[in-house]
Amino acid sequence: MEDCKTLKLLFLSLALLCASCAAVSGSGCCQCTRNCGQCTPCENEEYNYFLFVVQWPATFCLKPGSCCDGSLTASNFTIHGLWPEKSKNCYPYCCGTEPFRPSEVSGLLPELKTYWPSLACHGTDDSFHAHEWIKHGTCSLASLPDPGTGTPVREYFQRTLQLRKSLPLLSILEQAEIYPSNTASYPLTKLTHAIKTAVGTFPDVQCTGANINEVHFCLAKDLKTFIDCPTTLSTPEESQHWMKDLSRRRHRKKPHPVPHGACPAQVKLPVLHSSSDVQ
Repeated sequence: MEDCKTLKLLFLSLALLCASCAAVSGSGCCQCTRNCGQCTPCENEEYNYFLFVVQWPATFCLKPGSCCDGSLTASNFTIHGLWPEKSKNCYPYCCGTEPFRPSEVSGLLPELKTYWPSLACHGTDDSFHAHEWIKHGTCSLASLPDPGTGTPVREYFQRTLQLRKSLPLLSILEQAEIYPSNTASYPLTKLTHAIKTAVGTFPDVQCTGANINEVHFCLAKDLKTFIDCPTTLSTPEESQHWMKDLSRRRHRKKPHPVPHGACPAQVKLPVLHSSSDVQ
């Protein structure tokens, strides 16, 4: 009975969010739920750039309540997704009806397993890829070349895999003497400057505590040119500002909150030694 009440409250909240979303659909930004089909996507499907996001698997699996099952073998950055953005945290989604067919990416399976696996226990690789295609891939068609040699689905995943392979992020960090470790920490500035030296632009680094969770890159609509993100959440300067500001406010009743995902001045790349490390 309690579960039913909880579900009713959830659906009511989604309905209210969708109503709010519909009211501002003219702004070209419509985000009221993480799942497609529960809110009418915004009519304006325009976007200005792409956000390419990679994640550090160990941080994902060390989060309280995560459900990695211990079979995780990824020891490098894996893909979270590629999606078009209108501005920071504002993006079109679920823009078309082209379905995801696993058979269309069957030739990419070895690379998808290596670079784009699902890290959650509530879904399979296919369900993860289907979600990314339906929510984001269908909004990316304008930037994909004429799929005369394949399908839009295959083209989207192939281009995303090419991006990941062009970014040997772990090697870039190791060349800067930044290594995965549960004990060593590194200045955030050292990490971001190492990436800028290799890529040409600063990344947006997101953390869970001091553990690096995701690294965000912005690209022009040609999906080739790396650009500075319009607004970064955790540049070294902004992160240090937030941490200093928080320290000054600790004695107050309502300290200014640190932005979600912001990194401290010193960060880590944690390591999973065995399945017993998984939360």
